[in-house]
Amino acid sequence: MNQQIFSKFNVYDQIGYLLVGSIGLLIIYLDTILLNYKFPKFDLETVIIWLIVAYFLGHIIQAVANVIIREKKEDFNEQEKRILDIAEKFFGIKELSDGEIWNLCYMTALA
Repeated sequence: MNQQIFSKFNVYDQIGYLLVGSIGLLIIYLDTILLNYKFPKFDLETVIIWLIVAYFLGHIIQAVANVIIREKKEDFNEQEKRILDIAEKFFGIKELSDGEIWNLCYMTALA
């Protein structure tokens, strides 16, 4: 049972949320500087609070991204089907579904 509960919990994911949230927080901070708004100070006394804010902001950004970018793609247009055929021949993949091949292409393009 512990394997099922903690199978999706790992340090990589937690650092990922923190990194994305920190970048988002930095963008918000730079925007407030450009717009001449006051922003709470960053210092050693408030670092834990800012890390918590960044972590939760990372979750919010991830949730918005999941709405915008579909992770499980099922229906493909003609151009995407052509890309899938090319990828299937290039990688020599026969046993994966079209959605899995599409995710492989997507990850390869991002790398």
